[in-house]
Amino acid sequence: MHLGGVASEIIQNARKPVLLVRLKITTVQKRQQCEAVCRNLLDHVLFATDFSDNAEHAFATVREVVERGAKRVTLMHVQDKSKIGKHLEQRLSELNAIDRERLERLRAGVEPQRDCRCGLRNCLRLTGG
Repeated sequence: MHLGGVASEIIQNARKPVLLVRLKITTVQKRQQCEAVCRNLLDHVLFATDFSDNAEHAFATVREVVERGAKRVTLMHVQDKSKIGKHLEQRLSELNAIDRERLERLRAGVEPQRDCRCGLRNCLRLTGG
């Protein structure tokens, strides 16, 4: 997903959970209007986490969304290769196992509720330079 500068800034500095909705601009009777690309926001929820205290606080909102009928949740942790650096590269498989365990604990807090399917993603983001 590629975000614009304003959306990225809001997400990075928000003190409350942020709902990101993709919109498309359509023209109806020569007037432009915004329309949500996704009709049902509870079909699939993506929760990206860095396992910080703030992420833990935001996860409470994910639980609430599941209670309100979310059908599918993907829990995702993205590792930034530039932050791992050469000094942690040899421990990458160990760190991945720790992160996977953390994601499994999050899943355990969501999956038993309302038959919600919950997928996990642990990604290594490649950075240039």
